[in-house]
Amino acid sequence: MKQKTGFYLVVALLFMVAFPFSSCKNKEKEAENSLTEFLDAIQKNDFEKAKEKSSPETKDVLVIVEKEKEKVKDTKDEAIPVVYEIVERDVKEDKGTFKVKFVVDKKEVVEVIDVVLIDEVWFVVMPPTQITILRFVIFRNKYTIYFKEHNYKKTYKRTKKKSSKKRKHHH
Repeated sequence: MKQKTGFYLVVALLFMVAFPFSSCKNKEKEAENSLTEFLDAIQKNDFEKAKEKSSPETKDVLVIVEKEKEKVKDTKDEAIPVVYEIVERDVKEDKGTFKVKFVVDKKEVVEVIDVVLIDEVWFVVMPPTQITILRFVIFRNKYTIYFKEHNYKKTYKRTKKKSSKKRKHHH
């Protein structure tokens, strides 16, 4: 009888030790799934689906690139494959960081992308400073070609700044 009790104690201890780790692995998997769904949607230019996995800040950035994409609808770039691979993962309780390698037409870019847990759902966090990676994927590394060569860029009025220094006249 003591042998069975000892066995149950060992099993109970194993569960107590293993369960927190499986919970962490589960969170990591959920966070990674949200990121993957987001990136898959971006590849397909499915902005509505991408917004479902986006933080409010990321949604604002997506609106910008979505408008840019509308200006160059007639491209055949979607045929160019985008390959991405998550090369590093670091997921804590309610935050995570993923290092993702993107490859478009032999051009490789590595970007760190954050995720955050809000109300039991993982969302991708991409501030405006990361708009370049979205453009890289959406425009298949041809963003500058479209917005410089085809003159889709915004035009800004240049105004001369009045000098605050008063000029001295020599007599």
